Amino acid sequence: MGQAAHTPTGFVAQADGRYLVSFEAPVANGGGAIGGTPAGSVPFGGGVARFNTDHTLDTSWGYQGIAGRGTTINGITLSNGQLLTIENGVLPSTVPSLYNSIEFPFVTRYNADGIPDLGFGSDSGRTLPVLTDNNAGYQQRFNAIAIAPDGKIIVAGSDQGQVFVARFRADGTPDAAFGSISRLSVEAGCVLPLERA
Repeated sequence: MGQAAHTPTGFVAQADGRYLVSFEAPVANGGGAIGGTPAGSVPFGGGVARFNTDHTLDTSWGYQGIAGRGTTINGITLSNGQLLTIENGVLPSTVPSLYNSIEFPFVTRYNADGIPDLGFGSDSGRTLPVLTDNNAGYQQRFNAIAIAPDGKIIVAGSDQGQVFVARFRADGTPDAAFGSISRLSVEAGCVLPLERA
């Protein structure tokens, strides 16, 4: 990918033999941009690269072989041929200004061509945060993602020392029927299986 210090964060193989590798690299290790998509440029924060069966970069996918929003990508999976990523990034202007400078975890879905699926979720191809209490943000993280047999998206993460699980419908909207939570304001169905002492 042309720069040192890229750290792989996920791997998934496609049925046709091609494979996807997610990565991150600190902005300080190069700055600038490694590519761009209709949703904007991809700075050295993170991305997903697709490789052909001969292990060369598939430049027909995404932007010259790389997709992403420049956010930290913690994991990836496939659902019906579409890439789903769990990421951390700054929220858009559609979210109250209290959170605009804080990073939150979210799920992004990409079309088969590596371009963000703008019909997914509530914010141009990504979900809104599941936990929005005033003390959250910098310590929140999605650590794992899985697709249920019914197509729903399940993520597990941590917030200030607590583990939580959240579920989204297949279209990226919150599944409010899943779980309950009292300590935090919640934007999606969410449970805290491990309570802090």
